[in-house]
Amino acid sequence: MSFINLVRQKRMSGYRLSKESGIPQTTVTDLLSHKASLLKCNAETLYRLAQTLGVSMEELLESEMKKKSRSDPFDSFRNEECRQLKKMGDIPYLIALLESGRIEKLYCDTLLPQAFYLVAMADYLSRLHGVPLCKDFHAIRKKKLAKAIYPLSSRVVSNPAGLKKLEEAALPEFKRFAIMEDDVRKF
Repeated sequence: MSFINLVRQKRMSGYRLSKESGIPQTTVTDLLSHKASLLKCNAETLYRLAQTLGVSMEELLESEMKKKSRSDPFDSFRNEECRQLKKMGDIPYLIALLESGRIEKLYCDTLLPQAFYLVAMADYLSRLHGVPLCKDFHAIRKKKLAKAIYPLSSRVVSNPAGLKKLEEAALPEFKRFAIMEDDVRKF
């Protein structure tokens, strides 16, 4: 059972859970609104929540672990890159990306969606800031995925009109690789 359902089953508010467990209300609110994950909580927090809800720590984490195992690896990669961009800022992120050698490594490891995503990100940021494109990736830019990738959050759209809208909204640097990314800053 999910954390939210456990809280609902006990007929507890976030405020009451905070008071009874001794965990700050902001932490409980972040957990209930999915801004924070139980998987990132320390053992003491998990223990207090489990005790207050009358379940084991394993039961508390069970649905989070199942969610994690079902998640799309590309989407997880994409989300982490967007978080890093937000955290670092455009130019520092771009410099770190180009100096890291990650694109080449991903490409050599045949993790093409990830490699293409990073080249697209570098090209997009370069265009935004008037920076010349990195010449190291000209060969990669000539390739693309055989099947388009849509963000996980938009994969519920299955009708042709909805997919066409997503494709029209895609940033050109990403669309070149058949990655329908429309916003790298929404995280």
